[in-house]
Amino acid sequence: MTLALTESLSRAVAWKGFSACSRLCGPVAQSVTIRVMGVEHPVEISPSDLELSVRDFLLVRRFPPSLFIARVEGRPVSEDTRLKPGMRFEAIKELDLIELSKVFGRVPPSDSPGTSLSSQRWLQFDYKANRVNFHSKPMNAPELVGFVEATIDGTIKSHQMLPASGRAAIALSGGKDSVSLTIALSRILSGRGEELREHAVAITLEGWGDEQVNTYRYAREVADRVGVEHVVLTPATVAEVFHLKRPFQEVFREISQDAHLEQDNKTLVLAQIQRRLVEVAAHERGIHDLIFGLNLEDLVSEIVLSLSTGHIGLDIPVRPIGRFRYVYPLVYLKKKVVSLYLETVAPELTKQETVQRVERGSQSAHFYIAMAAWLSELWPGIEYQVVAAYHGMSEVYSSTRTFRDCSNCGATMVIQSTDSSSEPDCYPCRVFRERKMLTTA
Repeated sequence: MTLALTESLSRAVAWKGFSACSRLCGPVAQSVTIRVMGVEHPVEISPSDLELSVRDFLLVRRFPPSLFIARVEGRPVSEDTRLKPGMRFEAIKELDLIELSKVFGRVPPSDSPGTSLSSQRWLQFDYKANRVNFHSKPMNAPELVGFVEATIDGTIKSHQMLPASGRAAIALSGGKDSVSLTIALSRILSGRGEELREHAVAITLEGWGDEQVNTYRYAREVADRVGVEHVVLTPATVAEVFHLKRPFQEVFREISQDAHLEQDNKTLVLAQIQRRLVEVAAHERGIHDLIFGLNLEDLVSEIVLSLSTGHIGLDIPVRPIGRFRYVYPLVYLKKKVVSLYLETVAPELTKQETVQRVERGSQSAHFYIAMAAWLSELWPGIEYQVVAAYHGMSEVYSSTRTFRDCSNCGATMVIQSTDSSSEPDCYPCRVFRERKMLTTA
């Protein structure tokens, strides 16, 4: 066998984490041994691998570090130890970890991806064959656009997200998610010979910060482009709905700089204000179905948080709250795919400014979003399973909840059976009242 053929075979299977050369040419100088289910597998290592810890080396090869004991000359060493040639890794459970490492997304890298923008990835559980199969399908620009629109269309149909009669309200912030969703809805309906304005109105909250000029402009442009009625709410509307003594810009600045409020609570105040304003504008038009552009990472992170705290929240992707129904058509789409969609169909609408600090949330909130992203990488398609499971759990817990309207702004508050509080105000109004910002007693 020629050296060229040997090198070709090595490259062909190296992505699986094992060296063809170790099987064809005898032991290699720089290698470690991984023992799984009683079988030893020599694994070639590179100079760059020697910069990794044991933990990182295993993670790169899609092995869970907690399922292995690393040894040097028979002595166990910590997973924080730097990788060394000759190390042995012993699996501590009888699991088919070699095959599963291929399942966890090890795709051969391509030096010439051509026109591919991203890939559609999913796992198939073949119970008859006792296998878990990994699939990856590259998508060029037209394929990605088709995938996004088909996913949104399928989600809307399967969850009956658009009302049978009347219109829904799209929360159109001008950010990439809401702009992408509005354009996609228009294109999907256009393919049926219908127009978005027959099914929806767009609602934008404008003027919260001078640094958001492009974002607000995009909201106006996309609403005009798709021909939908566009309702623009200003800070004056906030002051009116929440009965504020001072202009909202002043109140917003004070809340943002309040050292006694945690970052997550500041973000919660802003999010609930935005939610309430969309409700008010929609209700004035006889609309009670509200469409929001939260994506896969946003919503799955909420599920991860719920499961880690034991607090089962409201349903996803259709969420009834009082007289309103919140729907999330992007629930099965990653932020990256949504961003690439917008870059493909409307690249001129992709220069949104960075959101204000108060809107970003805390590092703990970022952690849950990152965890949702990691889960979708390790288990492609997990969003379908966890959303379905969460729906079932939320249904079980629905009988433990009641609803009450805020005494100040009228927003519907969700009351858990374990909550003994008789607080009459929603959280933002409570914050405003404590700081004597309200005109109401």
